[in-house]
Amino acid sequence: MSTVSDSFETSTPRETEAVGRALGVAAQGGEVLALDGELGTGKTTLVRGLARGLDVPADEPITSPTFVLMSEYEGRLRLLHLDAYRLPDAEAFERLGALPDREQRESSLVAVEWAEQVEAALPQDRLTVRLEHVDPNTRRLEFAASGPISRRWLAAFRVRA
Repeated sequence: MSTVSDSFETSTPRETEAVGRALGVAAQGGEVLALDGELGTGKTTLVRGLARGLDVPADEPITSPTFVLMSEYEGRLRLLHLDAYRLPDAEAFERLGALPDREQRESSLVAVEWAEQVEAALPQDRLTVRLEHVDPNTRRLEFAASGPISRRWLAAFRVRA
């Protein structure tokens, strides 16, 4: 399966959130977003923008679900925001049953922070975004789409970005 990739740089949290918003607007349902990167690179900020692009109400706080493992938000599509930071491996992630099956994902978008820790439990077709510090203010976002749904999503996002 071929992978399509792209990268962007952002200089402020607002710019990172705007990238997430464009991803949300481009989503059609069934997408899985795997977010990787060190603490403080903007994973939750990207998801906050994603939620706004999915029309989750602006007064709904979007925070990292590190201690609850999953938060759910209603918008144009249901957003499932998962955080694997505290999980030891993909097996623990699977035991929790946090990832809905393919049929349930059709009307949802799943975003997983710290996805590298549970990679084996994630569907093959996903959009992976690796966030990294370039300098204290700049973040690089590396996108890799690995299947038909994620490639379509990345192409639709590029039109809006």
